[in-house]
Amino acid sequence: MQSKHPSIACVSAGFTLLEIMVVIAIISLLIATALPTYTEYTVRTKMSEVMLASVPCKLRINEILQVEQIVPSAGNWGCETSISPSRYISSVNTGEAGVVHIQIQNIADAVNGTSLLLIPRDRQDTEGVSTLIPIADSGRIYRWVCAQDANSPSPLPMKYLPHSCRE
Repeated sequence: MQSKHPSIACVSAGFTLLEIMVVIAIISLLIATALPTYTEYTVRTKMSEVMLASVPCKLRINEILQVEQIVPSAGNWGCETSISPSRYISSVNTGEAGVVHIQIQNIADAVNGTSLLLIPRDRQDTEGVSTLIPIADSGRIYRWVCAQDANSPSPLPMKYLPHSCRE
């Protein structure tokens, strides 16, 4: 037996346009906030690789100061040729008092062509106050300090350096 009123079966299969637009808006907001953070993270990761490439030179300088107890002139620390140019480093040089000069390349526009200086420092305690002094005065390395090269065409943004350099 048939009913007088035909049954209207309206089954919704799928999403409405409004629901799809809300999902796209949420995804767009997530991408807009995450992309700059991810970009900075990748640059910092590559800069950490630059810092790791400086380790052989830092070890050589430390060894010379401990064993030979002399401070060679610029370019004569014996580690300049041991670090070959790589994907992110165009050159590594040494300066007076063991300063390591690293030229950066192929990372990001903000850091390409800039230079990072790693400066060895010793600690001096005077009347309960600790200060960092040049190694030429002491012959020991207490800490390596990161700095920007004043002759670099553009400054190296500090936000891209590892936390050990930002202190």
